[in-house]
Amino acid sequence: MLAVMQLKEKDLQLSESILSSTNYIIIMVALFTNTLVALPTGLGKTLIAAVVMYNYFRWFPDGKIVFAAPSRPLVMQQIEACHNIVGIPQEWTIDMTGQFSHTEQISGTCLAKHLVCLVIDEAHRASGNYSYCVAIRELLAIPVQLRILALTATSGSKQPAVQHIIDNLQISALEYRNESDPDVIPYVHDRKIELIENRYGEIEACFGGLITLYHIRKLLSSHGIRPAYEMLEEKLKQWSFARLMGKNEDIRKIKLLMQQSLSHGAPSPKLSKMLEVLVDHFKLNRSFFGGGGGSDSGSSSDSESPRQKISDRRYKEDFEEIQCLGHGTYGTIMKCKHKLDHIEYVVKRIKVGYHDREVKSIYSWSDASQKIPDGSASIFCDASEHE
Repeated sequence: MLAVMQLKEKDLQLSESILSSTNYIIIMVALFTNTLVALPTGLGKTLIAAVVMYNYFRWFPDGKIVFAAPSRPLVMQQIEACHNIVGIPQEWTIDMTGQFSHTEQISGTCLAKHLVCLVIDEAHRASGNYSYCVAIRELLAIPVQLRILALTATSGSKQPAVQHIIDNLQISALEYRNESDPDVIPYVHDRKIELIENRYGEIEACFGGLITLYHIRKLLSSHGIRPAYEMLEEKLKQWSFARLMGKNEDIRKIKLLMQQSLSHGAPSPKLSKMLEVLVDHFKLNRSFFGGGGGSDSGSSSDSESPRQKISDRRYKEDFEEIQCLGHGTYGTIMKCKHKLDHIEYVVKRIKVGYHDREVKSIYSWSDASQKIPDGSASIFCDASEHE
C-alpha cells in the first residue's frame, strides 16, 4: 500500500481533502515518472515531496534519497516535514552544507550507485550551469537509475523557459496548477487588493529633476557643451521637467551661457585637451627626439639620437615601402604595407622638436590624408627623418 494512505491521523485531518483532489493525483504521477510539479505557494509541494520520499524510503531500505535546495532553511523544513507528516526518523536524516564539488557530493560522499530518489526544490533555478543542472549531467554520465521530482512555485511565464527546465532536469511529466484551476480554487484564500495612492509624487518629481541635471552635468564634463545643451533643450520640452525648472533663473542663465559658448564654436574638451597634451609632450621631449637649438645639424646619420635610431629600425621592421607619395618641408610621405596585417598605410616620417610648426603639421596632415586614394587605412607618424 502506498504511503499516501499511511499519513498520521492528525495530518490526515488537515490534508485529506487536498490529497483526494489535487495532491493525490500529482503524487501518483511523481512516484513512477520524473515529474516537474508547479504549484502556487501554500498548496502542498512540501507534502508531495514528503510522501514521495517516504515511499522510496520504504521500497528501497538500502537506498539514498536526496533533497536538494538552494538554502539550508528549506532543507531543514523538509526534514521536519518528513518526520512530522510521514514519520521518517530524524536521526536517519542529515543535512549537507559547505563548499563541495558536484562530483564529490554525488559520486563521493553520497555514493551515486545508492541514489534512488532526487527531489529538487526551487527547480526554476535549473538553467545554464547552475548546480542542479551540473548534478543531473554527472549522474547521467555515471549512469544511475533514480526518480527525479522537481518542485517550483514559479516555473516561468513563457513556454521556452519551462521547456529549458524540463530538458535540464530530465523531466517526463509536468503537473502544473495555478490559482484559477477548478481543483485549486477551493483551497485558495480570498485576497483583497487595495490600491494605495503614492502621496510623495511631488517629492519624487523634484528628485527626478535633480537626477536629470546631474546627467546634463556629466555630459558637459565628458562630451562638451553641445550635447549638454541639446539634452537641456530636450528636457525643457517635457512637461514634468519644464514645470520644475522652466522658470528657474539659474537654469535660464546656464542656458544663455551655453548658447553664447556655442556661438563661438564650443570646442570639445577632449579634443582640446588632447592637442594640449600632444604639444606639451613634443616640446618637453625635443632632446629625446633628436632636436637641438632649432638647427638641422641633427639630420645626419652620425648625429642621430638613440630614439631616432630605434624609430627608424621599427619603421623598417614593421613596414614595406611601396612608393613615395610626396615630400614636404618637415618630412616624406610614403605608401607602405604593414608586414603583419598586410594593410596599406600612409606613413609620414617627420622630425619632431625643431619648431612648433612641425608639431602643427601632424594635426593638419589628418585632413590632407582624406584626399589620398587607394584605401590607405591609417596614418603612422614616426619621429625620425626619412633620408
